[in-house]
Amino acid sequence: MENLAELVDADWSRVAEPSRRSVRYAFADVLGVALAAVGDPPYRTLAAYLRDTGAGPVPLPGGGPVSARHAAIGWGMLAHARDYDDVSEVLHGHPSAVLVPAILALGYRTRASGAALLDAYLSGYEALGRVAAAAADVQRARGWHTTATIGVLGATVAAARILRLTRAQAVHSLGIATSMASGVQANFGSMTKPLHAGWAAGNAVTAAELAAAGFEGGPAALTSDANYLQVFGGEWPPPAAAAPYIDAGIRFKPYPCCGSATGLVDCAVELAPGVRGAEIAAVTCTMPAQINRTLRYTDPERGDQARFSVEYCVARGLTGGALTEACFRDGFAARSAEIRSLMRRVTRVPDDALPPNAKDVAVTVRLAGGRELRAASTAPKGHPANPMSAAELRAKFAACTADVLPAERGAAAFDRLTRLDREPAADALVDDLLMGVTA
Repeated sequence: MENLAELVDADWSRVAEPSRRSVRYAFADVLGVALAAVGDPPYRTLAAYLRDTGAGPVPLPGGGPVSARHAAIGWGMLAHARDYDDVSEVLHGHPSAVLVPAILALGYRTRASGAALLDAYLSGYEALGRVAAAAADVQRARGWHTTATIGVLGATVAAARILRLTRAQAVHSLGIATSMASGVQANFGSMTKPLHAGWAAGNAVTAAELAAAGFEGGPAALTSDANYLQVFGGEWPPPAAAAPYIDAGIRFKPYPCCGSATGLVDCAVELAPGVRGAEIAAVTCTMPAQINRTLRYTDPERGDQARFSVEYCVARGLTGGALTEACFRDGFAARSAEIRSLMRRVTRVPDDALPPNAKDVAVTVRLAGGRELRAASTAPKGHPANPMSAAELRAKFAACTADVLPAERGAAAFDRLTRLDREPAADALVDDLLMGVTA
């Protein structure tokens, strides 16, 4: 456990500027996609519950104030509500949807500086990276949602840093958090999937606050008999890393659907100008077996299920180009007989020979006359090897916040978030961001 607890006071001054920049963009990106979902019915239901059960000093988007724990739960669900938030390749999950809510909630209450928020993120990301390197592949294969099961440990380290816990207190906070890990892939495509991120963030806040108050957890919860890794999957210690995990970069998402679908959508969008739906005789999608398992819906009935459907995402990309949130609004299936027809012509070909973390996908379209078109991807758009540009990230934030922030305020908010370490106090930043935002 000390391998993680040491991160509560780690010196991040030597982290390279590109890595620090990616963290600033992570704050901007995840808060943008969170604000986009403030008016969605699932969040309104959760927000009402949080307001009724968690009074406190921290503002909740669209309402509040509530406790830091409850604010973290709300922000976490919002951040992951549309599956538009960033991805960590080592985690095989969504780091910022768990780290940022816990950091912001406690940072608001303690009036932490923007520089302290950034350092807390770096500590939390390194912690989840270490655990993920030891456990993410096996946990994902077992059906756990690593965003939550591993993310809660990273967020606990981040929360402990904001609260300035000692290393001994941090060990106890992590021991507490190992018993709060949860989240199964069977809930993908339901309201509960984004709540995984909220629970993980809220549980991290609780674990750190309890440890600060003197509550104890198992100090060997990663190494003793019946420990966290034996139960969830993984082996300790993790393989040695040559550099901080943040140096590998963060994957930002160009489409509001499961990150496992991004490469397939890229291929479909690439092929779209050369095909018309009626001319398509068959579509073959090759992918790693893990991507096939994650994209679990072959015939989605609701928009949130469609975010996890090879058939829908590829058919939509072939006929309409880049996917937007409008593609996943409920009622989408009944509105498009063309999409439904094309979905029935899509065949999946999972490749068990590919490693579980592979991104190698391809889409082959066979036209009625026999001609074939093919596109392949090994690094989906937004991956550090194929990054979104600063202009694209700015445009994404503007689109996400268009319904809740006037354009000038949205642009100013993006600029402030991408200069996060210059902000003097988190409470002023959050108050300004949420001014006038209603659920």
